[in-house]
Amino acid sequence: MASKSAWTAWIWFAGAAVWWVSAALAVHYNHRTHALLSLSVSALFFFAGILWLRMPPRKP
Repeated sequence: MASKSAWTAWIWFAGAAVWWVSAALAVHYNHRTHALLSLSVSALFFFAGILWLRMPPRKP
């Protein structure tokens, strides 16, 4: 199995950005519930990326 590397965290941050854009579009089209859910998922992805960067590497 491949070891964890720092570039993998960018997947989480890219997901957070996509969800944030989804929330911005929902606000633009006055879909408040979707916007709140999208912001929640975006925050989840963002903090998962931060935690991924802070995790110690696995031992072989």
